[in-house]
Amino acid sequence: MKKFSSPSIFKNSIISLKDDFEYSQKQLIQSLINNGYKQVDLVLSKGEFSVRGDTVHVFNISCDYPVKIEFFDNTIESITMYNLDDFKSIKKIKNFDILPTSDFIFRIENKSQLYSIIEADFHKSVKNLDANEQIKLKTNFEEFKINFEAENYLYIKNWLVSYVECCGISQYVNSNALVVFDDTKLIVDSLKNEYEQFKNSYDLLLKSGEILLGQKNRFIAYDDVFKLNFQMVSFQQITTANKIFQPTHIESYKSSAETNYYGNYDLLLEDVRYYCEFNNRIVIFAGSQSIAQYLCKFLSQNNVNVKLKNDVENLSSLSAGEVIVSSEDITYGGIFIEDKLVIIGTKELLKKTSTKKVVANNKKDEFTLPKAGDYVVHENFGIALCQGVQRLKFSNYEKDYIILQYDGGDKLYLPTEQIGLISTYVSSGKEPKLNKLGSKEFENTKAKVKSKLKELAFDLIGLYREREQIRGVKYEVDKKSLIEFENTFPYDETDDQISAISDVICDMKSGKVMDRILCGDVGYGKTEVALRSAFIAASNNKQTCFLAPTTILSEQHYNTAKSRLEAFGINVECLNRFKTKKEQIQILQKLKNGEIDVICGTHRLLSSDVVFKDLGLLILDEEQRFGVGDKEKIKRLKSNINVLTLSATPIPRTLHMGLVGIRDISLITTPPKGRLPVQTTVAEYSDVMVLSAINRELARNGQVLIIYNRVETIYDFASHIRSLVGKDIKIGVAHGQMDAGELENEILNLYKGNTNILISTTLIENGIDLPSANTLIVIDADKLGLSQLYQLKGRVGRSKNLGYAYFTFKKNVTLSQDAYKRLNAIMEFTELGSGFKIAMKDLEIRGCGNVLGAEQSGHMAKVGYDMYCKILSQAVNEIKGQKQKEYKDIKLDVATNCYIPENYIESSENRFRIYNNLKQINSSQQLNKVLNEIETLFGKVPEEIENLAYVALLRNLAREFEVKKINIDKERCQAEFYDKTTMLNKNIYNSLKQLQIKVYYSDTGSIMNFMLREYSIRKKLRLLCEVFEKALMIAEKEK
Repeated sequence: MKKFSSPSIFKNSIISLKDDFEYSQKQLIQSLINNGYKQVDLVLSKGEFSVRGDTVHVFNISCDYPVKIEFFDNTIESITMYNLDDFKSIKKIKNFDILPTSDFIFRIENKSQLYSIIEADFHKSVKNLDANEQIKLKTNFEEFKINFEAENYLYIKNWLVSYVECCGISQYVNSNALVVFDDTKLIVDSLKNEYEQFKNSYDLLLKSGEILLGQKNRFIAYDDVFKLNFQMVSFQQITTANKIFQPTHIESYKSSAETNYYGNYDLLLEDVRYYCEFNNRIVIFAGSQSIAQYLCKFLSQNNVNVKLKNDVENLSSLSAGEVIVSSEDITYGGIFIEDKLVIIGTKELLKKTSTKKVVANNKKDEFTLPKAGDYVVHENFGIALCQGVQRLKFSNYEKDYIILQYDGGDKLYLPTEQIGLISTYVSSGKEPKLNKLGSKEFENTKAKVKSKLKELAFDLIGLYREREQIRGVKYEVDKKSLIEFENTFPYDETDDQISAISDVICDMKSGKVMDRILCGDVGYGKTEVALRSAFIAASNNKQTCFLAPTTILSEQHYNTAKSRLEAFGINVECLNRFKTKKEQIQILQKLKNGEIDVICGTHRLLSSDVVFKDLGLLILDEEQRFGVGDKEKIKRLKSNINVLTLSATPIPRTLHMGLVGIRDISLITTPPKGRLPVQTTVAEYSDVMVLSAINRELARNGQVLIIYNRVETIYDFASHIRSLVGKDIKIGVAHGQMDAGELENEILNLYKGNTNILISTTLIENGIDLPSANTLIVIDADKLGLSQLYQLKGRVGRSKNLGYAYFTFKKNVTLSQDAYKRLNAIMEFTELGSGFKIAMKDLEIRGCGNVLGAEQSGHMAKVGYDMYCKILSQAVNEIKGQKQKEYKDIKLDVATNCYIPENYIESSENRFRIYNNLKQINSSQQLNKVLNEIETLFGKVPEEIENLAYVALLRNLAREFEVKKINIDKERCQAEFYDKTTMLNKNIYNSLKQLQIKVYYSDTGSIMNFMLREYSIRKKLRLLCEVFEKALMIAEKEK
C-alpha cells in the first residue's frame, strides 16, 4: 500500500564512490543532505555524517560500521571502515555505495507547477473548515511553504507524497520474479484494517485542519495493491478462499505434524516400527554426527533395518519401509500421508529445552501479560503495538526496553521495570485503532469512559455489600481426619493445587459465603480440590451438591467421589437419566432425610422435587454448558450456600466477575508430572489421514474418539469408518438422543476396553477420562466453538502416553473469519495450561457485547479489558469514598547492565513473566523471594537480572516519597524530588542517619546528592534501596 519513488530515481540517488576517484567534498556533502543524511559533530548513528577538515565521516544506513572518506583536493584518497567504540580501522574499501535514508526520494523537475497544485488544494481544503481549524491549516501550510522553498523535501515528505509521481513496490521487482504470499487471508484482512485505520485518521485530521483534501492519495489505491503480473504462490496453514489471485493449480498435501519425542527414544522406536509396518519411507534428521550414530545403533539393536546417510538429496528414490538417519539439521518434519513419507526433524527428537514456567505473582497477570506482537494498552499513552524487547547499548552498559509502536510509526521505549504500565489489549476480534503518542486523546477517552461507568459502579457496590452481609456457616476443620483423607489421593499435589485447596479451606473456615471460581486446565486436578471441600462439608454435617452439565460427567464425578469418600463413612449418590424412576424416588427421599452427604448429578438436581435436608456446598462444574433456565435455578439454589465453580475455559462473564473482584478466583496452571502437550493437527478431512491416525493409535493398543456432531447421519458416518478399518475393529456410537440404558452401555464398553473406536457427538466434551484413549478426530471442527474444541482436545493425552488431536474441515470449504480464528487459535495454543488464553481468545473472537451488554462493550473496546477493569475499580472506590494513592512519574538512570540474557532464559514468554514479577517488588524480602524463585528454575541468577531487580525495587520505594528522578553512575548518586518538602522528609533524614550516609543538597532545585563516590554503581544502587526502605519502615512504625 506504500508509495515509493520510481526505481530510476532511487538508483540515480545512490552515491557511488571509489578510491582515487574525482569527486569534490562539497559535492558529496550536498548529495548526502539531499539523500536525507543529518550533519552532526560526531557520527554515532546510521543516517549521520560529519565533516572534519578534508575528511567526511558517514554512517551508511545499510552498513553495520561507519566509514571515513579522506580527500586530497577534489579526489577521494581513501575510504576506511572503522569501529565506533574505539575508532580503530577495520578495513580499507575500494568501492562504496551510500544509499538514501528514505525509500522516497524527491527529484522535482517543475517546482512552480507542483507548488501551484498543492496551493490550489490548500485553498479548496480551507473553505470547509471552522475558523480555529482554518488558522491551524494556514499555519501548517506556511511551514510547508518555507520548507518547500528551501527544498527540505524529506522534512515535508508527508505533504508531497500525494502530489508527485510514485509507484508501488512491485516496480522494484523483476518481471520474472516469484511472489510468495504467506497466508493470503491474514494479508488481506491486515491490509483492510490498515486502510480502514488510514481512512479514520484522514477524516479526523482533515476536520481538524492538519492535512489537505488531496492527501487521501498518500497510499496506493486498495484495488491496485494486488494487481501483480508475476508468478504467484500462496502458502496456507488452513485452506481458505484465495482473495489475492485465482490459482491455476492447488496442491494440497495430506499431511500432519510429526510427534515431539522430547528425547524419549522408546516412543520414537514405537513409531518407526509402526511406519515400517505400513511401508512408509522414514528419514530422521539427527542434527549431529554423534546423535545420528547413536540413533542408528539404538534402532539396529531393536531390530530396525536402518542406514546412516549424511547427504539425503532425493527422497523419492527411497524404498518402501526404508529407514534413513542423517546427521543434517532440519528443524521440523511432517508426515506426508499420500506419499508415504515420514520426516522427523531435529527439534522433534530433542529433550524439551525447558518445561520450566515462570508463574505470574498476580493471578490477574495470567490473563493480561503482554508478549511481542500483541496490542497493548499503556496507562498514560493508550493503545500501541508491542514490538518486543530491544537491548540498547550505552557507553558502558546495556538495558532492555519494551518497544511500543503508536499511530504514525512513533515509538516509545519503555524500561522493562515499568512493564506494569502496560497490559494486553483484549476487547473484540477487530484490531484496535492505535493512539497518537504525545496527544491527550487517550486521557480524554479514559475520562469519558469513567463518567459512563459510574452507574455500573453503583450496581457493583450493591453486589459487594449484599455479598458481605450474607453470613454463612463457619466450618470446623479436623486436621487429623483431613490429613487422613489427603493421604488417600494417589498423586502428588502440584503447588497450584495446594494453593487452591488452601484458598477454599480459608473461605469455609471464615464464616463468609464462599463464591470462588477455580480455573484450571483439563486434567489439572480441579476435582480433587472440590472433593476436599466436600469432605469438610460432610465432616460438618452439611450436604454437597456436585452439579455437572452432562450425564457422563456426572457419572464420572460420582465414581470418583464414591471411591474417595465412602471409606470415610460419607454417603455418595448420583441422580441423572441413567437412574430408573424407582431409583430416583428412593434417592430423593434419602436426600431429604439427610441420608446422602454428597449428591452428583445433572440439571435433574435443579428440579422442584429435589429437597435437601441441609445443603451447605454447591460444586458447579463447567457452568458455561448449562442453559439459561438452568442458570436461573442455580442462582436461586446458591443464594446463601458456599459455591465452588470449576472451569477449564471460563466463560467471559465468569472470568470478568473473578477479575474485577465480584467473585474470588484461584488458578491451577501447573500440569501434573509427566504430562505432555497433545500433538495438534488442523487439516482438510481425508480418509487417508483418518485411517492413518486410527491405525497409529490401535497399533499401540489404544482407543480412538471421533467427534461427529450430526445425529441424523452419525450411523452412516460410522458405517463409512467401518468400511475403512475393517470388520474386526469394534466401533461404538454415542449421542444424546439415545435411550439412557443404551448410552450407558456404550460408555461402559469404552471404559472396559470392549470398544476400539467411539464415534460420538459433543456429549463427551466433558466427562470422558480414559487413559487408553489418546487419539481424537473432530469432524467439521469449524462448526464448533473455541472452548468446545479445547475441551474436546482435553479428552486425550491425560495419561503419560502422548495424545494426538486432529481437527478437520470439509475439503475446499471457505471458512468464515471467526471459524478461521478459532482453528488458528487451537493450533497456536498447544502448550499445557492454555485454557485461560483460550478463554481470553474466545472473548476476543465473540466480542464483549454478550459479557456486559452493548454499551459497556463499546467502552471496553476504546480502552481494552484490563484498563476498563482499572477504571471501573477506581469509580467504585471513589463512590465508596476510598481515596486511592496516585503515584507521580519517576525516571531512573542507572548506568549498569539491566536485562535478562537470552542464553539464561530462552523463552520470550518466561522473560516477560519475570519482568512482570520484578515490577511488583517493594521490599528486600520480596526481592530475595523472586530471585530465589528464578534461581530454583534456571540456576544461578546473572548479575544483570539482580541489577534489574534492584532498579525495580528502587523505583517502587522512591515513588513513595515523590522522587522525580534518580541518577546513578560512576561520578553521581542523586535523587531529584518534586518539591523540597518531600526531599526534607524526616523519615529519610532518620534513615540516612541510621545508615551513616552523608548527603548534600544542590543550590537549585530539589536535588539530594549522596556522598557515595568511592562505591561501585551496583553498591550505590543497593544503598539507595536501603535508604528508602528503612525510611518507609520508620514511617510505618510511627503510624
